[in-house]
Amino acid sequence: LGTMSQAFEFETVIKCAKEFQNSNVKFIFCGDGELKNSLIRKTNNIKNIFFSGWIEEEKISAIANRCSLAIAPYRNIKNFRDNIPNKIIDYLSFGLPILSSLTGEVKSLLDKEKIGFSYNEQSCTSLKQKIIKFIDDKETMKLYSKNAYKLYCTKYTYDIVYGDAVDLIEKIYKTSQL
Repeated sequence: LGTMSQAFEFETVIKCAKEFQNSNVKFIFCGDGELKNSLIRKTNNIKNIFFSGWIEEEKISAIANRCSLAIAPYRNIKNFRDNIPNKIIDYLSFGLPILSSLTGEVKSLLDKEKIGFSYNEQSCTSLKQKIIKFIDDKETMKLYSKNAYKLYCTKYTYDIVYGDAVDLIEKIYKTSQL
């Protein structure tokens, strides 16, 4: 879900999708962006990759509710390693276990909260192994899904994030007044 831009490393996902062509595993790319047309051309003959284009929020929910997991193929650059990109939070809000190529903050979150797995950014084999792990172990998938949604509800809802931001601003203001 999101912008199809240079911020993401799609080649590994595409190679992995090819390896799952003769299975029930489907890959849905939602969004638009500078890479959309080239991605469509590259994947034209891969029958388990689908492009929805840009979609509205209610359609995002409909698609997410049919998915078993989310892949966050961010490029492993400093900005993404040091932060938690918004798509990660979006995936949590749908209770989707996450597969991500990021190290740093996202990897720590995936491991600590048991909400997903990291895969090597340039390794189709690594990504494929993680997908198979979820396919073969439905209990882990259910647990990680439950953990993802619980984490979203306890740390990342609008009210919680907004409240924490207000508290921080007030603390900074009070400290600056001393």
